[in-house]
Amino acid sequence: MLASLGAITETLAPIIEALLRVVVGAALVPHGLRVTFGFFRGTGLPQSNLQMLVEQLDRDGYRPGRLWAPLISATELMAGPLFALGLFTRIAAIPIVLFLAVSCRERWVKGGWFWNTKGLE
Repeated sequence: MLASLGAITETLAPIIEALLRVVVGAALVPHGLRVTFGFFRGTGLPQSNLQMLVEQLDRDGYRPGRLWAPLISATELMAGPLFALGLFTRIAAIPIVLFLAVSCRERWVKGGWFWNTKGLE
């Protein structure tokens, strides 16, 4: 039984890893489009351009916002698609992992765990 499970795992692992990479990388793009160019208004936080993101980051204690806002935008709009396409994957993964770790910490501090309190869940 376990031997056959190992064979299935070995067969599916590359497919699942690629799917996870595509989903994570592609999920960053709409958020980057929203905070950088104002697409998808009315979703999430009210930022619709980099200046608004700078102000929000400064208010939340991530100073200097003028440094972090363009880096967040580049992570979401450049590293996200590269990661999704499997190009320069390890290099693209570094800012993505850092961004997602900070985002998870921020959601935990602000909202706790549950989704209905805008938490980490």
